[in-house]
Amino acid sequence: MNLKRQKGLAMVEFAIILPVLLYFLFGVIQYGWLLSKYMGLTNAAQVGVLYLVSQGISTSKPYTNTVASICGQNNGALGVTLCNASYPPGNNSIAIAIALYGTTCNTDATCVALLPPTANCNSSTGTATVTVSYGFTAIVPAKLYPTSSPISSTISASLPTVSC
Repeated sequence: MNLKRQKGLAMVEFAIILPVLLYFLFGVIQYGWLLSKYMGLTNAAQVGVLYLVSQGISTSKPYTNTVASICGQNNGALGVTLCNASYPPGNNSIAIAIALYGTTCNTDATCVALLPPTANCNSSTGTATVTVSYGFTAIVPAKLYPTSSPISSTISASLPTVSC
């Protein structure tokens, strides 16, 4: 009889501990998923700013081509075609913000207007900044960690000096 009581006690202890263990297990899995998304965003921002600095300043479509290098259908860094220009991004959507010489540009016309020979000639302090954001939604809702928030990665690079 005493052995049966011990088996029942072990089952009760397991039933009490199991939800706590599962909560932490799913929290670790969710954190790994978040870290994976963040690393992808950082890579995408690096690809975007590299394109913008190396080739975007010599094209008539710097904004469109930079966005395509980040999330375009053909060899985009994120490998997706769903991108928008809104911030903060909604759930499972990607937002891209581009700034040249400290001024945000969200169309090809505004980006071209900021680039030499139109403006900023002989500027040696110019930077190109690309911010890629993702609307992260948690799988397991919890009070210890955020369940829905945008994560973003911002990468900057110096623009080459262009004599006009």
